[in-house]
Amino acid sequence: MVAELNELTIQDLRNVSLGQLLKEAKSKDCFDYNSLFIAKAREGGYACDEKTLGVYRLLIDITSLHLRPDNYKEPFGAMVVMSGKRSAILEDFSDSQIAVLKELVLEIEDSEFRARVSDAVWLRTRDYKMAAIAIDSYLESATALEDPNHWTRCVDRIQRAFRLAASLGDATGKLAHVVHHIEMVLEKYQGEDPLYLSEKLMALLCERKLGDPAKYGRLAEKMAKKAEENHDWPRAQTYWQRKAEWERIAKDEDNRKLSLAQAAETYVKIADAMVKGDKPSYMAASSQMSRAIEAYRRIGGMGERIKELHSILLDYEQKSLQEFGVISSPAVDLTEAIEGARASVRGKELIEALFILSQGLRIEAVEALRKRVQEHVKQFPFTYLTSGIIVNEKGKVIGKRPALLAREEGAEDEALRPHLFHEVKIGYSIDVQAVIDPMRRLIDLEHYATVDDFAPVVLNNPLIPQHREWFYAKGLLTGLQGDFLTAIHLLVPQFENSLRYLLEQRGVPTSGMDHEGIQEEYDLNKLLYLDQTKAIFGEDLIFHLQGLLVEREGSNIRNRLAHGLMYPGDFYSPECVYLWAVILRLCCWPLMVKMHETQKQRDEVANTGPR
Repeated sequence: MVAELNELTIQDLRNVSLGQLLKEAKSKDCFDYNSLFIAKAREGGYACDEKTLGVYRLLIDITSLHLRPDNYKEPFGAMVVMSGKRSAILEDFSDSQIAVLKELVLEIEDSEFRARVSDAVWLRTRDYKMAAIAIDSYLESATALEDPNHWTRCVDRIQRAFRLAASLGDATGKLAHVVHHIEMVLEKYQGEDPLYLSEKLMALLCERKLGDPAKYGRLAEKMAKKAEENHDWPRAQTYWQRKAEWERIAKDEDNRKLSLAQAAETYVKIADAMVKGDKPSYMAASSQMSRAIEAYRRIGGMGERIKELHSILLDYEQKSLQEFGVISSPAVDLTEAIEGARASVRGKELIEALFILSQGLRIEAVEALRKRVQEHVKQFPFTYLTSGIIVNEKGKVIGKRPALLAREEGAEDEALRPHLFHEVKIGYSIDVQAVIDPMRRLIDLEHYATVDDFAPVVLNNPLIPQHREWFYAKGLLTGLQGDFLTAIHLLVPQFENSLRYLLEQRGVPTSGMDHEGIQEEYDLNKLLYLDQTKAIFGEDLIFHLQGLLVEREGSNIRNRLAHGLMYPGDFYSPECVYLWAVILRLCCWPLMVKMHETQKQRDEVANTGPR
C-alpha cells in the first residue's frame, strides 16, 4: 500500500529539486524514473528526514504504476504481482496524496512524468483540465521516446492519449489533435520504419475509422511488399491484414479478399522456410499450413487453393509423426525441475516462449494412471476396501469414490474412474509447481505482453471461431499475468463454443430439440462425451478435459463456474492453472486436432488391410 503522506505539502515535493533529479535518469521513461527514485531513497537512508523519505516513497509509487494503454477502464496496474503481494495501484493513493500531486502538475517540466501524474489525477478526480494536460504530455513524451526500432514505448503513450481523447468526445478537439500527431508520424516515416510503428498507429486510426483508407491502404501494401522482400513473413502478414482492414472501411470487398489471400500466403511461406532449414520441422510447418487453410476458408471462394494446400499438409503431417516425443514427468528434485523450466524460456521471444510452455505441459496417459491406481490397490488394499465421499467447502456431498475391492465383474472400470480423477490432481499440483508456474512467471517478467501480442496465436486458428479471437487473447494474457479469475471466466465458455464449432465443421449436430420444439445447444456436459469429440482430441486429452471441466469427482470447473459455486481463491488452484495451460496448448497446436484424426484414419486403414 502507498504510505500515508497526509502531512506532505507541495513545498516538500519542491524541496527534492524534482526537475534536476529527473535529468539523471537513463531515459525519459517512468520505469527508469522509478529506479532512480529508489536509488536516491536508499542513498539517503537514515540521513534523510522523514518528510524527504516520504516524498521519495510517493514518487516511487506513482512511477511504479504499469501503463496498460489497451485497458480503457484501468490503464494503470501494478508493476509487480508476486506471492500474493503487489506494488502500488492507483486505488492505493489517498485523496490527500492525489491533491498534492494535482498541485504539482503545472510545475512539472518533464513531459513523461507530467503525463503520469496528470493522468493519475484525472482518473481519480475526473478533472477535465488534468485529462487535457495528460493528452498533450503523452504526445510530447511519445516524441521524446520515438524510435522506429524500439517503438513500443512511443506507441503506448500515443495509444493512451488516443483512448483518453476519445473518452472526452470529439467536441473538445483533443481527438483531432491526437489524430494529427499520428498522421504526422506516419508521414515522417513513409513506411520506411523497419518494424511495427506504422502498423500500430494505423490500427488506432482504423479503430475509429479515421484517416484516408486509400492513402493508408497503399502505405500498408508498400510495407507488406517490403517485408516480403526481406522474407519477414510475420510482418508482411500483419501489413497485408492492415491493408485488408482499410479496404473493409472503404467497402472495397474485392480488393479486401485479395489482401487477405496475400496474408494467408505468408503462412505458406513460413511453413516452406521451416522445412528447408538445416533442421526441418514438419510439425511446426504443419501448424502454419493448417492456419493458411483456415485463413483461406474464412475468405470464401478459395476451394482450389485450399485443395492444393491440403495436399501439402497431408505430406507434412506424415513426415512430422517421427517428431513426436515423450514428455516425462517432473523430476523428484523440484528445484532442479523448476530451474530447467525457467531456463527453457529465458531470453526467448514471447511467442516462442509460450510455445515452449504449451509443449512442456504433461498430458498423462490414462493407461499409466490406471496402472498406478491398480498398483496402489495392491499395496494399500484397506484404503480401497470401502467407498468414500467427496464434499465441498460447505460439507455437502458432491461425489463418491466407490470401493475398488470386491467389485462385481465388469464394474471395475466404472469404479476406477473417480480414483483416476483423484490421482491426476496430484500430478496437476506437481506440474504447476515445477513447470507451468516457473515458465509463466518468467515469461511475464521478461515481456510486458498485451492482448495484441497474442495475435499470432489466435488469428486464423482452426480452434477459434472468427470474431472470438479477442476473448482467447485476453484470457491467455490474463492467465500469463497470474489473473486466473479473469482467465478462467473468459476461456471456459469460449472453449465450449469452440468445441461446438469444431464439431459443426465436421457435420456433427451440436444441438437438440426439446419437447416444445426449441433448439437447445449442447454444453460441455454432453459435448465432451461424444464419440466424435474423442476422435478429435484422443482418449488421454479428453479424459483430462472431462475431469477438469465437468466431472463431479474431478475438478468440475465448468459447472462450478456456471452456477457461481467458485470462490475467488478457487480460480488460483493448480487445476485452474493447469486448465489455462491446456487451452494455451490447444491454441498453440491447432494441428494436433488434424494430426490425431489423420493418424487414426491411417491406423484404421492399416488394421483393416491385408494380413
